[in-house]
Amino acid sequence: MQLTQHDLIYDDYSWADLRRDDPKRTGRPDHVLFNRRDGREMVAFLACNFPDAEDAQRAEWAIRHHVPGRLHSRKEVRDWLKLNWAFIRNVCQAR
Repeated sequence: MQLTQHDLIYDDYSWADLRRDDPKRTGRPDHVLFNRRDGREMVAFLACNFPDAEDAQRAEWAIRHHVPGRLHSRKEVRDWLKLNWAFIRNVCQAR
């Protein structure tokens, strides 16, 4: 699946193209920390970790509303989502 910004639930992400380390250009995440408000980072994270658009949208919703703000790395966020996936699937309806 090729996830794009149009597949995201929320439209208030930053899309400024000011960075040389944009994941679309380099083919890899820009750094270990995950910026939840950067659209490019969100698309790259979701596309890398979720097989279909519905699951990606559920994860996006959970990141926005339930993943604790103290979790800053991609690994921490991914691990939290895995641990809580049953809850997320039951509560969140993809658009």
